[in-house]
Amino acid sequence: MPGPAPILDLESLITGINPTRAAAFMRRVMRLTYIHARSRPNDLGRFEWPHVIRVGIYLAYLIDIAGGRVSEEERKHIFAAVWGETDAVTAKGAIRCDIPRYCPPRTERLRCPGFTGPRGGQCRGRALLYYEPYIINRATGEWVDAAFCPAHAPAARAIAAAAPKPPTNSGGVLQAVFPEIKWDGFLERLDLAKHVYEPTIGTEEAPTPSGPPRLHIVRDTPN
Repeated sequence: MPGPAPILDLESLITGINPTRAAAFMRRVMRLTYIHARSRPNDLGRFEWPHVIRVGIYLAYLIDIAGGRVSEEERKHIFAAVWGETDAVTAKGAIRCDIPRYCPPRTERLRCPGFTGPRGGQCRGRALLYYEPYIINRATGEWVDAAFCPAHAPAARAIAAAAPKPPTNSGGVLQAVFPEIKWDGFLERLDLAKHVYEPTIGTEEAPTPSGPPRLHIVRDTPN
């Protein structure tokens, strides 16, 4: 588990730097901290989240002060100045936990959320011991984790298979602050492209459950 991010003296980084470049750097850092404070990490890691700020400062220095044209030796020097004794593995973990993804809201659904019977009563079946996606908005595909009983699980899977992938709701700080970076190639070089989440319309054909009981989505948002 990475430790707390060490304190960084920004003034020491811009001492003797061209005032125009220094101002651009500080504006970028202010935007970085503003967006980071209003965002949250994805499901790929949380302990590295504070270090996203340090990654952003490192990138801002390379782009706004060094102009993106630095030698490998200079890049290592800048990394050491920004990161101190923090290693590159922690930096990579911070980038990974900032990749935009959809993370379901935390919820405690220990009973099957299905409804059955002529009056739509709460299902009393024994829920399975693992969670599956429970679609709460068919239009957007948003879902939460829920434990279904064996009778309602097939219908829930059918609805989830036909739903679109929901929009991202976590990460994305660095991509918002550094739009000039080609992030697809950047993540590919770091071997993080496999974690990229692309919200697309579901293409799987939903299976048709045979016979009752049916699953009713009570929190669905109408189209």
